[in-house]
Amino acid sequence: MSTRAACIICHEGATGSRTLVSNPAMLKELLDCCKERVALGQNDLQIITDRLENLSETDRASAYYHSECRKPIVNKTEIDRLRAKRTDFNSPGCSQRGPGRPSAEVGSRPKRTKTTQKAIACMFA
Repeated sequence: MSTRAACIICHEGATGSRTLVSNPAMLKELLDCCKERVALGQNDLQIITDRLENLSETDRASAYYHSECRKPIVNKTEIDRLRAKRTDFNSPGCSQRGPGRPSAEVGSRPKRTKTTQKAIACMFA
């Protein structure tokens, strides 16, 4: 009975445009990045983290992945963004408010008032 090789991340096999790669060192890097991202709050990677942690050395040596699946997870820019988000959230001046425009009470802009009456500004009766 033969088992078909599949990506450890997406569980799909090789296709014409997506080849499977076996590189234990890169799988170690993938595991490290998954652990860090989970620690930074990206809980959707917990399943992949658990799967990689439970691999024996022999299984890790024979595990496959698509480069297209691995690259977004090990993306250093995304990890740095998550770190910065965590740092900003934990800073003392951080509010619990989400992204977007600040609330009216935060702004120091005075309320708008009319400066010219409508009857004077209007050219038509």
